[in-house]
Amino acid sequence: LAVMYAEHEELVHLLERIEEAASTDEAIHWIGEALSAARSHFQKEEAILFPMAQSVLGDETLTRLGKAWADARRVTIS
Repeated sequence: LAVMYAEHEELVHLLERIEEAASTDEAIHWIGEALSAARSHFQKEEAILFPMAQSVLGDETLTRLGKAWADARRVTIS
């Protein structure tokens, strides 16, 4: 979990670099870095974190949490 949190912090930092870019080329560079970091992070979530959550929390709890998340954000999960 510490690694996942550190990666979230890195993504925030990369997004800040995009906002602070002095040129379009520099912004494009940081966008590429952010996309690469996000893809790597998402892959870890899907391969490691989500299966771990499912084994620890179980389907019923995850379904309840997913519904609460969707309700709070006013989205529909099909």
